[in-house]
Amino acid sequence: VEIAPCNILVEVTPLTPQHCELYPVHPNPVRSSTVIRFSLSQACPLTLQVTDLLGRTVLRLIDGDIRTAGEHAMTVDAEGFPEGVYFIRLVAGDNTRIRRMLKLR
Repeated sequence: VEIAPCNILVEVTPLTPQHCELYPVHPNPVRSSTVIRFSLSQACPLTLQVTDLLGRTVLRLIDGDIRTAGEHAMTVDAEGFPEGVYFIRLVAGDNTRIRRMLKLR
C-alpha cells in the first residue's frame, strides 16, 4: 500500500484571553447607596456579590447570568447594611476581582 504525501493547511486563530476589571466603588465610604462598575473583554457568565468580613454573602447581585462585553454599572442600595467593611466580589470565568467597601451610618 502506497500513501501519497499531502499538504494540510491549518489556520490557528489566537484566542483572546478573557479579562475583567472591577473598578473601585463610588462613593466609598458608603452611607446609603453606591455604584459598582465593571468591564468584560467578552461575553461570559459571571457572579457579582457583596460579602462581609467573614466571607458570608450579604447580597447577590448577579448569579451566573451572561453579560455582554463592555462596561457595566449597577447601583447598590446599602441602606440596610450594618456599619462595617464589605467586599465586592466579581467572578467571570477564571478571573476573580475583589474591591473593599466601607459602610458608615
